[in-house]
This record gives sequence, structure tokens and C-alpha cells, in this order.
Amino acid sequence: MLPISVAALVGSVLVACDRHPSSCDADGPAGAGENILVIVSDDIGVDQTDGYDPYSAPSLTPNITALAAQGVSFRNAYASPTCSPSRASLLTGRLPARHGIGRWIYAETSTVALDPSELTLPEALAHSPYDIISAAVGKWHLVGFDRTSPELDPLDQGFDCYAGSLANPLEAVGSGHMPRGYRHWEKDTDGLLSWKRRYMSSDTTDEALARIAHTRSPWFLYVAYNDAHDPLHIPPARLHTGSLGGGATDLELYQAMVQAADTEIGRLLAGIPENIRSNTTIIYLSDNGTPAEGITEPWNSRRSKGSVYEGGVRVPLIVAGPHVSAPGTVSDALVHVMDIFPTVAELADVDVSTLQVEDGEQAGQPLLLDGISLLAWVEDPSLPSGREFAYTEGFYPNGTVDQIDYRRTLRDATHKLIWHDQNGTRDERLYWLDPDAVDEGADLLAAGTLSKTDAAALDRLRAAMNAQVSALP
Repeated sequence: MLPISVAALVGSVLVACDRHPSSCDADGPAGAGENILVIVSDDIGVDQTDGYDPYSAPSLTPNITALAAQGVSFRNAYASPTCSPSRASLLTGRLPARHGIGRWIYAETSTVALDPSELTLPEALAHSPYDIISAAVGKWHLVGFDRTSPELDPLDQGFDCYAGSLANPLEAVGSGHMPRGYRHWEKDTDGLLSWKRRYMSSDTTDEALARIAHTRSPWFLYVAYNDAHDPLHIPPARLHTGSLGGGATDLELYQAMVQAADTEIGRLLAGIPENIRSNTTIIYLSDNGTPAEGITEPWNSRRSKGSVYEGGVRVPLIVAGPHVSAPGTVSDALVHVMDIFPTVAELADVDVSTLQVEDGEQAGQPLLLDGISLLAWVEDPSLPSGREFAYTEGFYPNGTVDQIDYRRTLRDATHKLIWHDQNGTRDERLYWLDPDAVDEGADLLAAGTLSKTDAAALDRLRAAMNAQVSALP
């Protein structure tokens, strides 16, 4: 497929966007400090991201690839196996065991939400010496609808304004309005709910560009796309190059949605005026790996989204902007989506060591973060990893106690350990991470006999896993 030019899609954005008065609208000259743009795609793993996977064909993500050429690509970035925990970790800098969201939220029938006592990224930015405006657009997915005023949740969590979908396209606070999907969905605009027929991902880009146009600097803008999460469908023809009809396969539909997301990300980046972009750090990542219907060989569809295998939790993460010293370089550091919190905080000159819990039983206590800032690796990608081990997890049900299904993985430079605890039984697996392979390969423990190197790795990873689990609630 050929990349889609975004030039023709940029000019009319403010006409297409629903303009509304917002607390993010601000007149006056720009203040000190830089802008920070965080872009999150949905269900687009490294296997579907050109530049990360040597087997990817055709190229579906030319705009993300172009961003990588301007920035630093982190090749060993990890997320949770599903969306809600990754988004919560991004906004809190903490692992799911601390914030209590270990699996996606079934919004329409759930009371689960990110706890208001959690200090979120926009709340942390209130401690910056700069007067930063924080805005969120697109997918939220951190609140269940069976609770009081879910439509106010992004504002209650510290954002100055919000416009987007509170969950996935098929879910809504209101009833009726069928069928639902990317072309007919419920939109939340600063707590006001309405039904929209503007294509969801295009609306997200519209809102992001409107925020940039109408918000004085410095700002923090969190842009979360719904693509390429189901329901699978054929996106508008202007957003992809495929010729799809009623007989399109799930893979063809999924990959068209990947390309649609990339096209909209390209429109967003192309629509930022150069004088603003030159003072903006851009962070792009996905919330988890590719779902099974989007996996292609040599990747294993049984090791996809929802699992703690590489295909489920290793995600693209790219940082571009004024702090990049060597555009187009790669870092092999072991990083995690929770590192976005301290990274953004450092960009805003917030000393995370001084942050305190602001609400709840722990109010006044120092904020305990699991993430580390990535800024040093952005400035010098050749630095050794800041972690000896990378850990991530997912569990069910949501909450901080009484999980009946808990999936954990921990890796170092050469090996990976997986623990799956279910109903009191543990399944343990060990893998050697072949640098020339796309996933973990065969379970070494299943062979029955370990080499000295593998046995030493098992001891090392078991000790690190036990230490990690003991440090969590």
C-alpha cells in the first residue's frame, strides 16, 4: 500500500470540529515552558508498526515511521495486556497492583473507575513552575457507567477539558441509538453527552487540533485514538488505500483500521504549526499488543493482546521533539508505559520526589511511583538501560484484593519468566529471548532439563519476580 497524503485533510479541521466554549480556551501570549503531546493508539502492537517488525508488509504506518525518523524509538517498551490498566498506569506512573485496574473495564455494567485518590499526570503538572493547561481528547476507558456522573470523570481526574468517547464505540452512558460504532457513538464534551455521526477517529484529530489552535502554550495534550479496537469495520476511503467490500476478512478490516489511525495521526502532526511544534515534545505509544485477528506469521496469534507474551505487552514507544539529540536512533532500554508520568513531569520541571498523595487514607504521604523518566535516554539513546528487569502484569477482577486470575511477566536482557496464577494454581514458564526471533519461542521448563545458563537465569528471574511481587500491595 502507498502512504496516504494528509495535506488535503488538514485545512478544514476547524470547520469540521464541533467548537464549544472550554476551560482550555485561553488568550494571551505563550508562557515559559514547553508543550507536551502524548498520542495513544489502541491495539496496534509492534508487529503492525513499520520499523519495529521486519516482517511487516505492507507498510500501514508511514506517519508513525516518519515520527520515528525524527525521534528515539524504544524497542523494549512494555504495557499491560489490555487497555484500561495501561491507560491508568500511564496517567499515574504506577503498576496495576497499586491503582487497582488490572483488566479492561466493562463500562456499561461496571462501577469500576480509577480511584480519585490517585494523583494523575494533569494533577502533578499543577505543581509545575509553568502555568500548564491540561486537555484530553479521544478514548478515556477509566470509568464504569454504573456510577454517579461518569461523564465528569476526566475532569474529576485533573484535566481542564475533555472531548471524546468515555469507552469503546459500542458502549454509552445513554440508552438506545442503535446501531453503534465508529460512525455513530456517544461523545462527552466537558460532561455534556451527545450522539455523533462524525467518524470517531477523525473527530479525535479534529478536537486535538482545535485544542492546539485555541489553547495558549504551555499545554499538555493527551490524545487517545480508538483505532484499531473492535468493532471491525471498513474505515472511510480517505483514510486507507484498500479496496474492501462485504467479503473482507477480519485481518483486512483490522489492517485498514491500523492505516486509518496512522493517517489521522499524520493529519494531527501535519496540522501543528511549526512555531508550536518546535517547542513540543511528542510521545507516541500503543496501549497493548495486537489482537488475535490482526496477528500474521511469523507472530503467534495465541500470544496476542490479553496475554503477557511479547505479542500482547510489547508496544511501540517513540519520543520526538527538541530534546532528541540524534533523530532516527533506537534505544534498547527496558521501559514501560508507566514511565510516561515521570517523563512528562520532568519535561514540565516537576520534581516527582516532592509529590504527595492528595486524597484518601494516604493523603500527605509521599507519592510512590513505579515509573522512571525516559528523558535521559531521549537525549542519549546509547545509555545502558535504567532497569535490570522489566515487569508487567494484568489481573481479574479489577480491584486491589481477591484476584482469581493474575498474569505476571518479568524479563532481563536475555530471558523472560511468566507466572500465571489462577484459582490457587501457578503455571510457570521460562523463555530465552532470541534476538533474531519475533517472540519467546519454546518454554525452556517444558524440556525438563535446563542448561547452566538457563538455570542461572531462572534463579535470577525468580528472585527478582518474588522481590517485585513482595513490593506491591
